[in-house]
Amino acid sequence: MQARIHEPQHTRVLAMDLLLFLFAVAIVLLAWKLRQMLAAAACARREAQTLREEKTAIYRLLHDLGEAFTRSPDIAALMGIVARSSMEITRAQGAAVLELKPGQKQALILATSGRFPPLSPMSREVLAKLADHPEFLDAQLRATPLSSDTDLIVTVLDSGALYLPDATRSRLLPVLEHPLIRWISCLAVPLRYRGENYGVLMVANSTDITSFSQADLDTLHSIGTQATYAMHNTRVYGELLAKRELDHEIEVAKEIQRILLPDTCPEIEGWDIEAVNLPARDVSGDYYDFIPLRDGKLGIVIADVSGKGIPASLVMTMCRAALRSHAERLDSPAAVLCALNRQLYPDIREDMFVTLTYAVLDPASRQVSMARAGHEAPLFYRGGKIELIRSPGMAIGIDSGEVFDTVIAETSFQFELGDAFVLYTDGVTEALNPEGKEFGRECLMETVQRSARHGGESILREILEQLDSFRSTADKYDDITLITAYAQ
Repeated sequence: MQARIHEPQHTRVLAMDLLLFLFAVAIVLLAWKLRQMLAAAACARREAQTLREEKTAIYRLLHDLGEAFTRSPDIAALMGIVARSSMEITRAQGAAVLELKPGQKQALILATSGRFPPLSPMSREVLAKLADHPEFLDAQLRATPLSSDTDLIVTVLDSGALYLPDATRSRLLPVLEHPLIRWISCLAVPLRYRGENYGVLMVANSTDITSFSQADLDTLHSIGTQATYAMHNTRVYGELLAKRELDHEIEVAKEIQRILLPDTCPEIEGWDIEAVNLPARDVSGDYYDFIPLRDGKLGIVIADVSGKGIPASLVMTMCRAALRSHAERLDSPAAVLCALNRQLYPDIREDMFVTLTYAVLDPASRQVSMARAGHEAPLFYRGGKIELIRSPGMAIGIDSGEVFDTVIAETSFQFELGDAFVLYTDGVTEALNPEGKEFGRECLMETVQRSARHGGESILREILEQLDSFRSTADKYDDITLITAYAQ
């Protein structure tokens, strides 16, 4: 009876103990959950801080690129900023930007930052020098171009990225035992804009114990996008500057040529003298001139200067001034060309020369004397027949004078009423039709033969019409210059 009296009290004690146990378990679970939440919050804060740091670094990168581009759009300097920012943001030991040159099979290292390992094996001599001069590495990297067909570059371009948390066994990177230049880990992304490959951005050897992460690769992609924009804009800016310089050069050359070429053709009683110059582009490499001489004689010049632009225009200027000077004191066309060659030879570049024909016309006697310095043989029309005047000679500017003076020879001929004299440049005979066939000398002779009896203006008009018809839709590749003298 006594035992049954104390039984409810014992039950209450057990229930109390159970409640206390459950309460303790709940406290432990809550503490564990709270600890997890605090850890997650700390992790979230760290991730948020990392994101803020990366965001700030990206903004700083954009700012630095903009500032650098404003000061001087030098691609190497811009990529130096990209390499430094990539290394800092991904916590790498080194970074590099490789550029793929359009139309070339090479990849050149534009910029490096930190300690970026070589992308190809290095000799023992270079490795030994690195031990005492670590700064030598950057110069060595820049001086060693890679083939754009290497497995490393092809892999990055084809796959869109290279993620190597452990690069020690990768076949894409060289095995380098030197402690300063070993490959441990690597990230690389292509620099591509509108389908065109501009290069590759790489970072090497993470300073974190856990190596590079996927987040680092995503960040590097973002940096690579900005780097590609910078490279693209720099190229466009460079092309724009080059075009402006070319436009300026063309305008200067056009003005020089405008001054050089005669405004009108000579008007001499009993003669019909006509000339035309049609540049293939903005500036012609051809030149012609009429020089008033003593006793009413007339010097007639036609020339073709190799090259285009300002260099060719300057050679034209020198040629015109020198030829006029010699023509005033020398009566012989051959003597004039010999003197001209001796004067111009020291000042003409090795890759330039001038072909030229110089004729002296005496309108009163209708006598012509002529010398030819490697230029196209003039045509002489008489009585329905065409003759080539093949006086010997070589181009001006090729020889100092010893050979030139020996080779050149002068020829003379007499005009009669109805005779015609036609000088031309190779732009006439070498004009191409859409099938690639040349107009040729035979077609030119036939055209002159048909039109010569109607005068100099008729000859020019007929030749130009035949050329237009022959070329049809084909582009004009060379300048066209024509001079005709017709005895009325």
